[in-house]
Amino acid sequence: MAGGDTIKFNYEDIQVSYTKLIDISEKTKEALDRLEKVCDVADQDMKGKYRAGFKDKKDEVFKEVKDVAVDGVRKIAKIMNVTSKDMEKKN
Repeated sequence: MAGGDTIKFNYEDIQVSYTKLIDISEKTKEALDRLEKVCDVADQDMKGKYRAGFKDKKDEVFKEVKDVAVDGVRKIAKIMNVTSKDMEKKN
């Protein structure tokens, strides 16, 4: 780009992408909160030898859910990055 050139962004597309990212983040947080409550109740209800096994499994599930959520956010960020580069090329 030469000096004085400007990049024109389609702010509507950027806003839509950002809104989707926020929506995914909020839904993921809600799902994790529900999962945590369910797991805490189940943990309290369980007694004896099964409790330790459940606790280990709960941590494994939380890690899996977190990994999926983070992967989703990374995919959206990559799409937004490609979109912004495409817009830069067009302008």
